[in-house]
Amino acid sequence: MSTHSRTPRSALTGYRVVRRFSEFSYLEVKLHTGRTHQIRVHLEHFGHPVVGDPVYCANREPFQGDSLSGRLIGQLNRQFLHSSVLGFAHPSTGVAQRFELPLARDLATILELLK
Repeated sequence: MSTHSRTPRSALTGYRVVRRFSEFSYLEVKLHTGRTHQIRVHLEHFGHPVVGDPVYCANREPFQGDSLSGRLIGQLNRQFLHSSVLGFAHPSTGVAQRFELPLARDLATILELLK
């Protein structure tokens, strides 16, 4: 849960910028390992924390002001984080499991309004 641990464990996160906005970027992120808070830790480490993250974005000013993105993000009561695909081997059978969900409605609405 930190990039500065006394007992570090390797973790690999890939990402692709889907769209850039004036105050943030919308990313597609792929985990190659499964560490606790991995996305949040890595993005914060590189100076680009997840919008609305109360732990790894704590030292940054929340979105405020008169910009549309500032007003929309300011009303979000959670992290701008969504798992669209989840896959794993079933623990009993070993059969691959895959689950997909579209972007959550509240997040999709914000992106649509910012077009």
